[in-house]
Amino acid sequence: MCKAKTMSATLHIAPPRDFRKTHYYDRVTYLLTPPIHQKQTFRSKVRALFYQSKPGFKYSRRFVVTIAVSALALYEVSLAYMFGIDYIFSTLIHVFAYDGPLEKGFEVTNNTETFGIIHRALNSGKDTFWITCYVSLGIMVSFIIHMIVVYRDNTMRLWKGDRSFYPPEELSFATLVVANLRYSGYQIAYCIWGTQDNIRNFFHSQPILGPFWSLSRC
Repeated sequence: MCKAKTMSATLHIAPPRDFRKTHYYDRVTYLLTPPIHQKQTFRSKVRALFYQSKPGFKYSRRFVVTIAVSALALYEVSLAYMFGIDYIFSTLIHVFAYDGPLEKGFEVTNNTETFGIIHRALNSGKDTFWITCYVSLGIMVSFIIHMIVVYRDNTMRLWKGDRSFYPPEELSFATLVVANLRYSGYQIAYCIWGTQDNIRNFFHSQPILGPFWSLSRC
């Protein structure tokens, strides 16, 4: 008779991580420590208006990477978009420059007034475009900073068991998993598309700001 062969598998279990070396230990220690009231300086008060330090809290690697890629994509795409549109405006302004061949063609047809209107519209359009770019970038940078603060506040609320900011409807686990996987891509795409959308929307203010730029050039 053949003896049945037995195979024994050895499981290599990693030693447990020392809890005192984690950021959770720092957070628990902070929560159990009685508050010490110290006199705040003007600098600390101003800094607290924008960002308050929370001992023991640590951003996840995925969130840090998402923020870094969002900022980098916002910079690269916005730079290419702005200088591309600026090149178009500069080319048209050069074509409709005073004392150029195109102006002489308008003089032949006795349409010098139309030429002046086009020239001023292109200059005011270029100025308006750059102003809207600066405003749009400022809004998106503020949004990224706001997102960092909200992420930290919501995470700390979860630590307390507070889920009041959750959507009111019940979502399936599959929906939550898909939403979690899509978060980074949606966040990066929103930063890129949101900036360009703001630039286009703000550029509609050219009829209002155009006369102001024309007067400032005089």
